[in-house]
Amino acid sequence: MDYFGYQKTIDIQYPLELLNIDYLDSVAQGSKNKITMQIQNKSTKPFGGDRVSPRLAEVKISIPSETGSLLAPGGTWGTEVIQRPGLVKALSTVDMIQPSMISHRAKDHAYAEIHLEFYISSPGPLPTNPKSTRPSQRMTQSFDLRIQVSATHVYDEEAGVLVVTNAKTSKDQFEAIGNFIRKNLCLKMDVWNVSLYGGLAQQNTDNEEGEEVLDNILTGYRGRTVIFLGNKFEHFGVKEQTILNLCESRIIANECFAGSSCLLLGVAAERQNRDAWLRNAVFPISYKVSELENRVPESSTFDDKITLTTSSTSYSHTNSQYFLWELRAQELSREPA
Repeated sequence: MDYFGYQKTIDIQYPLELLNIDYLDSVAQGSKNKITMQIQNKSTKPFGGDRVSPRLAEVKISIPSETGSLLAPGGTWGTEVIQRPGLVKALSTVDMIQPSMISHRAKDHAYAEIHLEFYISSPGPLPTNPKSTRPSQRMTQSFDLRIQVSATHVYDEEAGVLVVTNAKTSKDQFEAIGNFIRKNLCLKMDVWNVSLYGGLAQQNTDNEEGEEVLDNILTGYRGRTVIFLGNKFEHFGVKEQTILNLCESRIIANECFAGSSCLLLGVAAERQNRDAWLRNAVFPISYKVSELENRVPESSTFDDKITLTTSSTSYSHTNSQYFLWELRAQELSREPA
């Protein structure tokens, strides 16, 4: 009203909202998967159904033909489908599932671009024009889903290198590493995608009781080279993950001691990120030899080996003290008893 100087901001929203779209970050070639979503009615009145003033809602989903296909409500597979939620009760949500199938010919480590558009119609009676089958609709939301396509792991006894990738490994990076290993090093390479398998564990059913046993994928490549891509990626809802969060340093230590060579590339390979991870188990003691004098209590001198053995079994000692005792034992062994 004029001359009163009062203002208030009012948000005008559509009654329905498409939200909570969930999907796997990485899927295998030739696999069937699901995209789940919810439609929420924020209004105090029901939406759609057999009403005097009906309204319609639709979700249009499309996928490139070279990547895969989508299952339509009628049971046919195609590159574009339409999902209709029907009646959505007041202040409630409706769950929807969209099955998808990835082509066997989809390129490894390429991204499937799945596009979603959400439409709702304006309120009002059904159109009187017989040629019109439904009210006019307006797109209120759109989403672009990027889902990585990955080849499944196939073990090759002749592979000299295992490359551990993730959902954020681009096709260009993957091809560059593959070309370097195959062409420059003339080696065969296997690939393990932690986003596809959920981690570094693989399921085997080779035990006598037929139960599934989880083995670490690294044990199968013991004595060879393992390349970890250390870039950041989202792992089942947890953002900013790296391979360091999914692989205990003790596992790397065991494989290195067994003869494997491990190479860490990317952000995780930066010094401030890797040092603490390595220090926890691979190198639990990180002191320089010159600093041990200030950190280790003064050592004792033993007259013979028996005194040394008796002292060591009754004394609480650290790894560094063990080291000093071993040096003294070697000196005693060279001296006459």
